[in-house]
Amino acid sequence: MDADEDNFGREILGTVEGREVSEDVEIKIDEVAYKLFADVLLDYQSDNVSLLNVWVRHEHDHKGYGAANPEIRIDLDPIDGSDEYLHRIRNSVYSVVCARDADTLQPLVAATLDVYGGMIYSAGSDGRVSIEFLRTGRVTTVDPASHTALADTGVVGAAYVGRMRYLIPWMGALQEILSRPEHAGIALHGKGGSFVYAFIAAGVFSFYVMPDEPVDEILPGLAFAELAGFPVLVREGNGIWVQFDIRSHGELERVPFLVVACTNELAAELTAAVDQMVG
Repeated sequence: MDADEDNFGREILGTVEGREVSEDVEIKIDEVAYKLFADVLLDYQSDNVSLLNVWVRHEHDHKGYGAANPEIRIDLDPIDGSDEYLHRIRNSVYSVVCARDADTLQPLVAATLDVYGGMIYSAGSDGRVSIEFLRTGRVTTVDPASHTALADTGVVGAAYVGRMRYLIPWMGALQEILSRPEHAGIALHGKGGSFVYAFIAAGVFSFYVMPDEPVDEILPGLAFAELAGFPVLVREGNGIWVQFDIRSHGELERVPFLVVACTNELAAELTAAVDQMVG
């Protein structure tokens, strides 16, 4: 990235709504990425009349902007990984976006740009998930993993370990089940956020578990799960697990516990493990 090489965009601009300063801040690269998306959208709108009635929301603008009566709703994470970028951790920076019908809220398309990897993950209304390698232009079709149990070979999980407020309850909920001998082969990736939905859709990750997950980290990637057909479950205050629903959960600040998995069977094992430890 030229911006990284030039040490550009690391100025702190302010806080993120609903987050403590110790957890997340808005930096210059967030602002630049958002403006770049707005410019690209404007170019598309000039050539496609059907894209004129669009409303865009992201974590730095919960009120959103665009048409008063939109036909298309866009949820955006301009830079997923700005904290890593701020601290010069050069392996996890993504842009995540999904579009849905503004009335029915049915998903239309989802895309994630892996900035350092030079890849675009995308999913369309036909349920197909693809990866485009930007250096070569090659496109491959991929599928979610098919793991039904944590003891299956090749299970890979995602967990955000960047802050103790997430890591400690995560360990409390999953330490017992993940420490069993039959689960010794599980690989864990210590980064979470809106990009994980593309990675689960593409079969890279098998699951993602997060306590107190900000809804801003769910909405931009959620359409991958809806289009590819894997569960996104929320543990509500009464201890009941329900499918994340944009109408009932989309305006919340956080959800108490989140489980995303490549199959319903794997999700059931994970939710049971959380219930056993959380109570």
